[in-house]
Amino acid sequence: MHRTSIAQLLEHAGTEILIAGFVTTTRVQKRMIFVMVEDRTGSVQVTLERARPDATQASLEQVALGLTVGSAITVRGVASRNPAVKSGGVELLASRIEVAGVAEPGLPIDEH
Repeated sequence: MHRTSIAQLLEHAGTEILIAGFVTTTRVQKRMIFVMVEDRTGSVQVTLERARPDATQASLEQVALGLTVGSAITVRGVASRNPAVKSGGVELLASRIEVAGVAEPGLPIDEH
């Protein structure tokens, strides 16, 4: 599968695609995990559900929880139009996340 740039995600809505980029933000909520990924063309929200009983989703959740800001990742999933998403109206519903390189966590002073 060829990599798709984030700027082209709307053109591929409803299909499975592969993106590569850097993690800029992660938000962990009770039922969902949101990871903002950026490449040279833009940024996209990667969304995945938490606490699924099957092993595939559990390992996907563990990978997402281990991400740090600046980590280089590739994500495979379905591009979905969602007007509620502020970053271009499209999100990526992740089915696979691969970590190419983990960034060192920031200094504690960066968190405040």
